[in-house]
Amino acid sequence: MNVAVVPGGRDVAVATPGGSFAYRLADLLQPGDEPPARLVALAELAANETLEAGTPVPMATADWLARWRSYRRSTPASGGNPGSGTP
Repeated sequence: MNVAVVPGGRDVAVATPGGSFAYRLADLLQPGDEPPARLVALAELAANETLEAGTPVPMATADWLARWRSYRRSTPASGGNPGSGTP
């Protein structure tokens, strides 16, 4: 995994074997008004794992896709990252 803070220090880029991601640091530090269940759903999608009795369990592709579609349908406006207004 590679992590780099972009010039200006407002954003961070993360590269992993599974993909690349960019995050606005303020979105990670400021609490939002998202219900805990949505945050859990987003974390499971990002990790491609669920927790069963405290043990991480990889998601099958079909399960991940179904969860992603459900998450996107329930996300206001753009269907993107809650709190940031970006997909």
